[in-house]
Amino acid sequence: NMHDSNQYNMLLGFGGVEGSGPIIRNTAHATAPGQCSKCHMPDSRHSFTVSYNACAPCHTESDAAARIQSTKSEVITELLNLRLQMENWAGAKFNDRDFWDYTSIITAEGKTPPAQTEVPIEIKRARHNYYFVIRSGDYGAHNAPYAKHLITVAVTNVANAAGKG
Repeated sequence: NMHDSNQYNMLLGFGGVEGSGPIIRNTAHATAPGQCSKCHMPDSRHSFTVSYNACAPCHTESDAAARIQSTKSEVITELLNLRLQMENWAGAKFNDRDFWDYTSIITAEGKTPPAQTEVPIEIKRARHNYYFVIRSGDYGAHNAPYAKHLITVAVTNVANAAGKG
């Protein structure tokens, strides 16, 4: 199962199944002085909550908040579509829409999962990226280009698995 705290990996743009093509690994946020503390602990606050005033001089507080909300909305929609595609694949392959998921999650639902040898590598890669983006906890806020790339690669993997039958 996926580790639950990969925010730094997402920020720096590594750890997902990347596929081919141009990859935007990181943005200006990854090289900002102070990295995590720049946004989450400005002015030496120790609350570790986001402070949009820390986004200056590149963004105003309202611009930063709007960008984050727009990005999160877009990424969540893409994640929901990806999950639906994985569920459709599992329903067609195993007659159970949950069987795309990790064995531990399927077992926790009281079901007997298929042998992982029956789950193609493309689905395993897609599910990795799905959880990588979700468990970063930011829905693209730390590194939108990388999150969106991982979802695109996952969608391609699911389509490839579906094409194999």
